[in-house]
Amino acid sequence: MKIDIKHTKNVLRDWDVDVTVNAESGEKISSVEIKVNDFPEVNESQDDSVSSWEKQLTQKGQYPGDNKVVVTVFDQNGNSSVAKQQWS
Repeated sequence: MKIDIKHTKNVLRDWDVDVTVNAESGEKISSVEIKVNDFPEVNESQDDSVSSWEKQLTQKGQYPGDNKVVVTVFDQNGNSSVAKQQWS
């Protein structure tokens, strides 16, 4: 799995976090979990096992402060891939 996490400062406050997942050859995305600063934000199962998935979370995390986003993706066989991004 290819997992991309981007964060940008929200003009109002906090952060916007954009997560993109792309399955590699032979893989399908069956579920995605996202935690922001250890709090569950997304836990989505895919009915048809998709090959790409994207979600934008707005006004998350702390500004200023330490932030962490952890994305866990499961494929059609139950194998997991994890990506983490941290920033201050």
